[in-house]
Amino acid sequence: MNDVAGETVPPDRRFLSFIAWHGEVPREAKQLDEPEARERATAWIRAQYTEHFQLHGHVIAYQLGERWWTVLFERSDPGGAPKDAENWWIEAFAHNDLHWAGNYFYWPIENRWRSCLHEFRGANYGRHRT
Repeated sequence: MNDVAGETVPPDRRFLSFIAWHGEVPREAKQLDEPEARERATAWIRAQYTEHFQLHGHVIAYQLGERWWTVLFERSDPGGAPKDAENWWIEAFAHNDLHWAGNYFYWPIENRWRSCLHEFRGANYGRHRT
């Protein structure tokens, strides 16, 4: 992936920075490797929605004891995104049946995330609150 300056930004950096910014996953949780993360995400989604589901985009997953979190990232149409920002659809599932989804903007040069509603609801809107 390229940022607006044409420099490559590793996808993991984007996703790890979202996990840190969002704040739902405890810092001590272990990040799973991508094949295991995809397997868990696909199995969970198929059980909830349809057996014909195929996972596209990127997935990152964590586990801490019996608790787990899976976050899916899908690049969205850039229409409506602020200047220099990428538009992402992010959907998450957790051990406690928590499921949420939303559009987020990412500024690669600044390594910064915001909910697409941040201008209306504040800079912290879209973050996890404990």
